[in-house]
Amino acid sequence: MDEVKEFIVIEEEEGDRLDVYLSEQLGDMSRSYIQKLIKDKKVTVNDKIEKANFKLKKILTGCWEVCYEAAY
Repeated sequence: MDEVKEFIVIEEEEGDRLDVYLSEQLGDMSRSYIQKLIKDKKVTVNDKIEKANFKLKKILTGCWEVCYEAAY
């Protein structure tokens, strides 16, 4: 069974790459493994599939990107 985790990105993390952000949040997983999860479409950003080099950014509502889900 897959485990799903959600993360809320704070202002200081704006501009971070998705893979770097997740490797910092999930310290027990290597960045290369996280990149594999992203490539295998097991990570979504606001219900969208993004690439590992996706940069976290402010969205139009003034909220920060939320709902980073990694199933592993």
